[in-house]
Amino acid sequence: MDNLKKITLSFVDQLDSLMEYISSIAQTLDQIGQKFREGSDEKAILDSMKILSLMVADFKADPGLFLSGIHKTKKKNGSDFFPDEYDNDPEKIVRHFVELFSSSLCKFEFDGDKLTYTLKDYKLKVLLQEAMKRQKSIGMQVDMFAHSSLLTLVNNYEYLVSQVFSDIIVTKFETIEIDKKTISFNDLMKIGDIDEAKSHLIMEIINDQMRKSNVDWIKAISKYTNTKMHEKLTSETSIVNEIFQRRHIIVHNGGVVNAYYMSNVVESLRKDVKKGKKIQVSREYVENSIRNILILGLSVIFYYWQHIEPQNYGDRFSLFHNIAYDKLKANNLITADLLFDLINTETNKFNGEDKLLHCINASQTKKWLGDKNYAKKLNETDFSLAHDNHKMCIAILNDNFDEANKHLKKIIESKDHKDHEFSDDLTFYLDWPIFREYQKSEQFKILVKELGYEEVAEKS
Repeated sequence: MDNLKKITLSFVDQLDSLMEYISSIAQTLDQIGQKFREGSDEKAILDSMKILSLMVADFKADPGLFLSGIHKTKKKNGSDFFPDEYDNDPEKIVRHFVELFSSSLCKFEFDGDKLTYTLKDYKLKVLLQEAMKRQKSIGMQVDMFAHSSLLTLVNNYEYLVSQVFSDIIVTKFETIEIDKKTISFNDLMKIGDIDEAKSHLIMEIINDQMRKSNVDWIKAISKYTNTKMHEKLTSETSIVNEIFQRRHIIVHNGGVVNAYYMSNVVESLRKDVKKGKKIQVSREYVENSIRNILILGLSVIFYYWQHIEPQNYGDRFSLFHNIAYDKLKANNLITADLLFDLINTETNKFNGEDKLLHCINASQTKKWLGDKNYAKKLNETDFSLAHDNHKMCIAILNDNFDEANKHLKKIIESKDHKDHEFSDDLTFYLDWPIFREYQKSEQFKILVKELGYEEVAEKS
């Protein structure tokens, strides 16, 4: 199943690259914004205008709600946040802050309806206008960056799904109602032979499927493979459907939420979204979307692979466990946890080594996530015949560092540990996520000094 492995690894690489790209561009934009924010009178005025404008808007929208919110803020920040005599007069509270934010450079005024400002001189007015342009430009760059990242993400997922459809159709060519497809005489003359005609029809079927929604894609793959994956992936499919709907209104409706979005997204995923308002696409949203699409895409591959090669669970484990472990090492714990749970659906088929390895890595992921029941699977697994490296990991997970030391010492001093793909260099182990807390312990530092690794002890 080399083609499926290639599709999977390419998909993971593309999404990892996108995540790195987002991080690097966001850092650059932050640096630009930081330079703009440092030591600028006009920036201070802009900040004051923004705060006061929001305050006035909240006051005008619902004075009672504004008053309730401002009292919560006062309680949090102390009694001198605004004078007590204004407690029940929201307009006086607004006027208080308008006066507070006024300065010799810029005087703000509020007439009960509109907020206005007067600048000290013409030069400052020019600087303020330039600052407004820069601020608007930075905001537009951030939006463009987030939107383009979202579009790239969706395109990568669409390509993955099209590849899966292609693999299904080639594998099940005889059963996919190919006879219902027709080719015009002109197209047939251009194509030339039967093999080319077959390829043409396959592309037509794929294109027909790809014109449908993400929900329909999952249902179609489920139908072709008889896996019922659409039932297993209901939640994941709904989340990714919202991503597609958000992409749709950005591309086709200027980012303004419409009735189509509201009717096609489940209510729990659009709590803060209102019809007629601009939809937000933050960096956090894009990064969460990458994780969600990664999980759905890999789940589709996993269940499809189970269907076409049910007995090839060894290769399946190797590929998906390596992906999950990479996420664990990168501290992408939620993604790693979901992938380990996916793998767990067929652990009863794994060999002893793979089963123990999966149990240890899945358990430590849950531990780092703060799951108090992380040891449940450990306690249910038989480690009586496990090697010292497994027993060491179990002791570390249970915070029994004295016991872990015994096993680590045996491993390092063993003459044949190289045969088990271990290095005689202790630094090999320090790269393991499971050593994160263990290597900080006094027990570990004492042992490594005893074994002659003073430098490791000093760095730990």
